[in-house]
Amino acid sequence: MAGRYAIVTPYYKEERATLERCIASVRAQSFAADHIMVADGFAQDWIDAAGVRHIKLDNAHGDYGNVARGIGALLAVAEQYDGIGFLDADNTFEPDHVQGCVEAGEGGADIVATERRYLRPDGSIMPIGSEPGHLDTSCFWYRPGAFSLIPYWVTIPKEMAGIGD
Repeated sequence: MAGRYAIVTPYYKEERATLERCIASVRAQSFAADHIMVADGFAQDWIDAAGVRHIKLDNAHGDYGNVARGIGALLAVAEQYDGIGFLDADNTFEPDHVQGCVEAGEGGADIVATERRYLRPDGSIMPIGSEPGHLDTSCFWYRPGAFSLIPYWVTIPKEMAGIGD
């Protein structure tokens, strides 16, 4: 299970507290993961000192973070990570998320999909069921056998970007 894992988070204009919560959830993982934050046109300079890799795109792409997500993930592919996950800037992971994805993929799966939960600001779980046919972007985990799919995030037409999540 030893390996190098990356979490890619595109961000746009989220508040600092929201981004700090996102960063903290990746930092708290039971399996260490490098966090790649990709600014989609509105870089927040404090992130440079936040202990993450910070990529700054010079303009926003208006596609719900797809270009930023894809660029961060392509960087992770080029740097030969063993697993790549996505985390939207306004989401968090449970502390065993990366570990669960790594273990789930050990049987040979190239893509792992996880469930999501809705939490209140106080951390309590909201009793909202899954949406049939919907898989949140933050639920994707890619292994090397599926890395060839990563470029599709960059090429989703803007008019379809809202349903790509």
